[in-house]
Amino acid sequence: MMRSGGCERGSGTVLALAAIGVLCAALLAGLAIGSALLASAQARTAADLAAVAGAQQLVFAAGDGAVCARAQGIVHANDAVMTSCAVVETDDGPAVTVQVKVSAGVLGQATASARAGLRSGESG
Repeated sequence: MMRSGGCERGSGTVLALAAIGVLCAALLAGLAIGSALLASAQARTAADLAAVAGAQQLVFAAGDGAVCARAQGIVHANDAVMTSCAVVETDDGPAVTVQVKVSAGVLGQATASARAGLRSGESG
């Protein structure tokens, strides 16, 4: 007895394996994108909080060292690395600018920067 479709025997297995491969690739791509988005949000959060914490130090007329030390503590608590910190004069008064980076796994690093300051007349 001869079965019909003899040359197509096993093609369903190959098709199923190909579909599983495509699903695995899509899952890995989704995980990589999710990791990058999470690292980006973490970097933005760390930069924002560090800039605000540094600006709070300006209220007490702290020097640049104390301001950036406070910002560094916040960055470290948020599992990030501070790449720069500076107290700058703006039209509105003194401000703190902070740049941070966070590891994004195999995709490299996410970076963010933030600035926070006081309006004129608010410094201690």
